[in-house]
Amino acid sequence: MILDHLLQYGNTSISGLGTLFYNHHSAYLSDDKLQIFPPSNTLIFKDSNENSDHFISYVANRFDIKPKKALEKVDKYSQHIIDKLINYGEAEIPSVGQFTRVNGDDIRFLQYQGVVNSSFFGLPPVNLKPIQFFKDGDMINAAMSVSTESIPNRSVAATTIATKSASSNPSSDNYNYDESRWFKVLLWIFCILLLCALFYKGCEVDKKNQANLASVSYVDNGGIGDANGENENTESDSSNTGDKAAIVDTITKKNNPTECVIILGAYQSARNAMKMSTKISQLGYTPYEEYFDTMNVTRIGFKFDCREKDLYDFMHEVRKEIVQDAWYLVPRITVK
Repeated sequence: MILDHLLQYGNTSISGLGTLFYNHHSAYLSDDKLQIFPPSNTLIFKDSNENSDHFISYVANRFDIKPKKALEKVDKYSQHIIDKLINYGEAEIPSVGQFTRVNGDDIRFLQYQGVVNSSFFGLPPVNLKPIQFFKDGDMINAAMSVSTESIPNRSVAATTIATKSASSNPSSDNYNYDESRWFKVLLWIFCILLLCALFYKGCEVDKKNQANLASVSYVDNGGIGDANGENENTESDSSNTGDKAAIVDTITKKNNPTECVIILGAYQSARNAMKMSTKISQLGYTPYEEYFDTMNVTRIGFKFDCREKDLYDFMHEVRKEIVQDAWYLVPRITVK
């Protein structure tokens, strides 16, 4: 509960213990100005309660119990943490971090490396290129200054650099500008050609799928006979029809993805989402959950092996037995 609440709201207050919350750090440059680090979050602990009622309401909704019962659960857990700190000097919240008692009553919190560790949001630092100057037609690399003491007057230095660059070889600057512009044009042309190739490939795949569907319809209707029932060699035709149907079934399963996902609904209430997820598990399927924090809804569905089902027939079965508004998330097909 604590981990889920932290990831959704950024802070969690536990009555009797304190508050865990994210401390945001902006992007910054390294001391030598050669690297830039992206923003990051650090999980820290404060021994005062900011808004413990919010976490209690969250627990009540998740367990579908009354707020009074949820308060008892939270108080029992916080007392469990406090007792461990008193008796053993340390206690942990799994997947979140560890509390340690230091110098008597002081409590120190150590964040675990894992789900809640969003340092740099998983992004590495970016290396910055050094400043490049032109002198007598040759390019000279000059690394950025470590401190401002090496450049007494930045405005004067910048003016001197600009004057030397402009007077040394102006034709080189123009040539590099034109070369860069043409490079951008060629890059745009390459991107457009790549998009066209991908679109053409997608059209070819779609045509192939349509052809497979048409061949399935033809084989399913074949070997039945004419309107007057004057079809000879009934046993031979039925045998051929069975062979063709088996071949088509093999082709269909081969073209389908391995794992399919059916969405049954999206819920704002955590209680309703949990009920649907439990119902799916009871039916023997693997639940699929996807939370959208911008809309505060949870999308609920289930996963299954596509190779064991006819996707269209199975969707009609799901709509009849579970939810009539079910739809496919994977693969992207529409069943009317």
